[in-house]
Amino acid sequence: YAQNGYVYALNVQSDKRKKKNIKKSKIDALNDLKKIETKEFDWKERDGHVSIGFIAQELEEVNKDYVLKDKDDNYYVNELPLIATLVKAIQEQQKQIDELKDKLKESDK
Repeated sequence: YAQNGYVYALNVQSDKRKKKNIKKSKIDALNDLKKIETKEFDWKERDGHVSIGFIAQELEEVNKDYVLKDKDDNYYVNELPLIATLVKAIQEQQKQIDELKDKLKESDK
């Protein structure tokens, strides 16, 4: 979350006791990931070229949870929901792989 111009990661707030209405995510993770574009860029206010990264405003168009904004309207990538999306996407892909393996086994019979 963003507060007083600082952005704080909430990794310690994953405690089940702090949550309610817990359900499996319905997000189509693979679809979200297909919409995300990686970019390369140079920073305006500091030296350095980034060979791969994100543009927060573009991530916000995919899913608002992927972005945090501070009181000055600066955008930040919110990594934790992105990591969760990556995990879910891998699980979705593995399900597809397993289904294809089963189809191949059936066709070999």
